[in-house]
Amino acid sequence: MSRQMEDSHRRFLHNMMVNGIIDEQGARTLYQRCCETHNMQHVPDKMDEFIDTINSKLQPIFMQIRKGMSEDSGEQHYALKRGEYNLSTRCIIEMESYIRTMYQDQVKVCHICHYIAFQCQICENPICGIKIHNPCVARYFKGRSEPRCPACDEFWPHEIPEIRLPRSQSRR
Repeated sequence: MSRQMEDSHRRFLHNMMVNGIIDEQGARTLYQRCCETHNMQHVPDKMDEFIDTINSKLQPIFMQIRKGMSEDSGEQHYALKRGEYNLSTRCIIEMESYIRTMYQDQVKVCHICHYIAFQCQICENPICGIKIHNPCVARYFKGRSEPRCPACDEFWPHEIPEIRLPRSQSRR
């Protein structure tokens, strides 16, 4: 049976949302401060149960506080894991060849631009299933009254996003 989240749990979660990742000692210190600030009993060896209470409330929104190890130092860290992953443009550019090589059976590639697609729309025809980046969707379907999949010609039921101008053009 999961416990109710209290203000100490909410403060801990807020700090995790702000920081994203903290080392184990930082998490222990944060746990202690949250308990003391909200007059909750601080039991050092119960931090995992404390985090489990938070995770039970985050689970429906596909989020979780997870513990992991730094490959550089071996130190333990806690990170707020979101259900949706966002990689920076630079990260995708630098990692693309590695990702294509190591995950060739799982990698999604945009049907329009042929770059790796992490955030994309997928054709709902199970035989087709092509992927298209949202910006590519916006450009490809611009001005079309009835959007159709470029590969199988089935109706494209997804929302067509508006084309965003690059920042340099939007300030003119």
